[in-house]
Amino acid sequence: MDHFLKQYVIRILASIVIALWTGCKGGPIEELGDPDDTPTLADCWTPMEPSSTSLIVYVSTSGNDANDGLTEQTPKQTIAAGFALLRDGFPDWLLLRRGDTFTLAATFTWNKSGPASASDGWMHLGAYGNETDPRPVIDTGEITAFMVNPGFGSTKIMRNIAFTDIHLLASTRMNNPPAATTSARGIHLLATNWQGTGYPFSNVLVENMKFQGYSIGVETASGTEDLLVRSCIFYYIFVPDGSTGGAFGWIGSPTGALLENNIFYQIQSSDIPGVVNTAYSGFMHSAYITADARDVVTRGNIVIKATEAFMQRAGGIYSRNVGAHCAVAGLLGQTWGVTPPPGGVEVTFEESLLLNAFDQPFYLGNTANGIVRDNLLVRDQQGTYTFGVSLVPINIAGSGTNIGVHNTNFSNNHMSGAIAWSQSDTASFSGLTFTGNQENIGTVNTNIGTYLASIGWTGSTVDDWATQLMTHDRANCTEKFETASIINFYRTQMGLQPLP
Repeated sequence: MDHFLKQYVIRILASIVIALWTGCKGGPIEELGDPDDTPTLADCWTPMEPSSTSLIVYVSTSGNDANDGLTEQTPKQTIAAGFALLRDGFPDWLLLRRGDTFTLAATFTWNKSGPASASDGWMHLGAYGNETDPRPVIDTGEITAFMVNPGFGSTKIMRNIAFTDIHLLASTRMNNPPAATTSARGIHLLATNWQGTGYPFSNVLVENMKFQGYSIGVETASGTEDLLVRSCIFYYIFVPDGSTGGAFGWIGSPTGALLENNIFYQIQSSDIPGVVNTAYSGFMHSAYITADARDVVTRGNIVIKATEAFMQRAGGIYSRNVGAHCAVAGLLGQTWGVTPPPGGVEVTFEESLLLNAFDQPFYLGNTANGIVRDNLLVRDQQGTYTFGVSLVPINIAGSGTNIGVHNTNFSNNHMSGAIAWSQSDTASFSGLTFTGNQENIGTVNTNIGTYLASIGWTGSTVDDWATQLMTHDRANCTEKFETASIINFYRTQMGLQPLP
């Protein structure tokens, strides 16, 4: 985690310098993980420049694999030909031209690593061309796009790799959802029978990617250290039978994980034809964060029309997230079906807006220490369900025990429902304090249409909002795409002070 914190702070410092130079707004510096600090939204993009040793390879559908690929005027034509030029262990870049569409007939195995030191740069898959042009599309039909894999039985660490600015599209699944395959990933980090020490994957960045039509957008099926997923779009992520999946699946043991400023829309939503029945699936989540993860931060994400905003079993920090019209408002700490971390976890749940959940509340459990503050869990004029926070008592899961909720302060939360718990169950609940909370406040007298009008966007529904959010790309980084915009709108409508 020390490496993760150091790299994160270095990058944020650099982003502010760049922001001041270019006129793009940068957020204040805060210590990551301190629940007493105002959370930071790291605006715009992770600073990224090729190093003096980087080889830059260009690929365009109008190119030719006989070209050298080393200039925009002489691009390779296929991703495979461009990838062949990259040097394992170097900060080499493979750039696809914006506006082009590539097709993969088979899953692409990414088996080359970046340099040993993060200070030497990234091995980078990205885009080139006019940033007002759409991201380059890689259409994979119904299969996984990228398998990042060091090789069977390898000891190799795949480190300092960045995937940015690409639109991964599973068009066959999109065109016929009821018949869709169930195992198509956008990016899958997998180290089969890995024989090394530490983690097979270290310092992996996924930024400004668009994942459309997959069963899982990003999955780490093996241990991963320092994973950053930032400013990505996850759209139409589903499996027809409702089996395990999600826009972001962590199936492994990530340590030092940041999920920030992403947009999730229609994640196992009943709007998708063929999705199991017309209800949510208890096995699909916008982010499936496993109980054995460590040092998790989810911040500044927007989730619209999903089974569940996030399932953050590992606890950690849940800050300034927005969930709108999801079946389950969310989950922090509690585990069902799998063994929980022994002795409980620490949680910070703060400054978030959960709007118009329509089936279940926000669950908090297996908590040893916690802060729950300044959240809005409300219904507005477009909502029907009254919900709040449900504190889960002691329960057995897997081969362990969820301990309930202990030593947690609830302050200045406003909700249409209430904080539900049993005061007589002193074994499950102890050390809880409550100050300034407003419960059972009813319906907030506003709606998404009013919010959209206030920022100059069109429409009246969450679908209208999501459609405009999904235009986010490098050329249009503005506050309208940040969660503080809508959180502060609702806070103001409720007579509350806006967040700083």
